[in-house]
Amino acid sequence: MPDPIIILGATTGWGTTSTSFTAIPRCTAVVLPVTETEYVETTDLDSPGNFREYKPGLRDGGTVTLPMRYTPDTMELAKSYSDDGTLIWFESELTKASDQTTVGDVYLYSGHISPQPQDGQQGAALDMNLEIRVSGQFWFTKGS
Repeated sequence: MPDPIIILGATTGWGTTSTSFTAIPRCTAVVLPVTETEYVETTDLDSPGNFREYKPGLRDGGTVTLPMRYTPDTMELAKSYSDDGTLIWFESELTKASDQTTVGDVYLYSGHISPQPQDGQQGAALDMNLEIRVSGQFWFTKGS
């Protein structure tokens, strides 16, 4: 069994296509979409034992928040993407697991962003978040 993955050296890139990414500078975490499934009730008069019955319906990638250090360039680009309603693609590559020699696991997803500069405190680093409303499915590729 491989050792736990320590998230140091992981990367997240963004771009307007699913094939070309620019590293997002100064990220402080890696965030990954999680599938949420809506369940549709299918109970009817023939449902056994007076129990409700459900079937899986639509799935949703949810909303994730990517924390990072504030940079004027990142804020400017994020605001322009947000103002234009541009669908942004994200690729996150995790640090390699102890049994991986080439690349770590990779997640690919798209979403609409909302940049959120954080309040600053005297003597502290200024932070910002990118709130990402995931749009469509996401892809996972196991590292090797």
